[in-house]
Amino acid sequence: MAIEAPRDAFADTAHIPSHLAFRGDGDREPALTIAIPTFRRFELLVEAVRSALVQRFDGHVEVIVVDNDPDSDGAARLVALLPELAHANFRYYVNAENIGMFGNWNRCIELGRGEWHTLLNDDDLLDPEFVSRMMPILQRDPAIDGVICRRIVFGPTVQPRRGRLRNVARRLGSELRFRGKGTRRFRPDRFFWSATNPVGLIARKRDLLAMGGYQPDEWPSSDHYFQLRFALTHRLVEARDYLVRIRLQENESIKPETYLKMAVGFHHLRAKMAGGVVPRWWLRTSGLILAEQRSILCNSGYPVTREAMEQATGARLPQRPRPMLLLGIKALLRGY
Repeated sequence: MAIEAPRDAFADTAHIPSHLAFRGDGDREPALTIAIPTFRRFELLVEAVRSALVQRFDGHVEVIVVDNDPDSDGAARLVALLPELAHANFRYYVNAENIGMFGNWNRCIELGRGEWHTLLNDDDLLDPEFVSRMMPILQRDPAIDGVICRRIVFGPTVQPRRGRLRNVARRLGSELRFRGKGTRRFRPDRFFWSATNPVGLIARKRDLLAMGGYQPDEWPSSDHYFQLRFALTHRLVEARDYLVRIRLQENESIKPETYLKMAVGFHHLRAKMAGGVVPRWWLRTSGLILAEQRSILCNSGYPVTREAMEQATGARLPQRPRPMLLLGIKALLRGY
């Protein structure tokens, strides 16, 4: 198997317009667009917009919201709650029809005016220094096509990791991974070991358009495929800083059955990478990876049985997770 070339997914929804429901009067040509796709999560959207509005950058930043609910009154409610939007470089669009999650992500790319683009889910948050730390990386080296930061997962079901020894190990791990530098190359083989998330990625709009956008038929793993394709064809670097907070909570994308489908999609993606992006024998670790994913889900309150995961993927999982063995393999193969 191989990673298929993407088609033009933007064409799927080209006939469905997005109406401009609100525009702030601080309208200036931006260098960067922060695009927030949303669908019926107003309270969380407010937090996401607030985290985007505080970003500062000399080249100017615009914030856009693309609402996938054609009956939404979110623009009026948001401006009433955040009156500073009236004077911000801010736009609020409403799609004439629900074009699906990944269709809406693609619409976000299309509507952004900045040379550079970053996506912020409506339930996630940017660190106040996200833009001011990330954009200089791109400015210092024109050969870089994209930069992605490290992320912190939070939410009511996430168990915090405490302890001095764990913190020391985390800092030491960062030193070894980044070799004391602020960035490192994000190699495509990293996608074999762990799934990723588009939040925290800054890339040129023209490159994202040329890639055909997120492919809805690859749901629910479209974002994983998209970023792998980007890393295979562009120079992507990872920033050492933790500048994005990913919220884990009960919603459509993290129901147990959806998580199981994501595990299956990720398993199939590894199979497609084997023999091309990575050596074929790496597939022997799939059971260990799936066992770790299942353990994380169960500890986060989203139980998936070992039998269900084995039946869905066709892979054999060990009786219990073996995180230290997997960590050792990843360390030897630089898979972290």
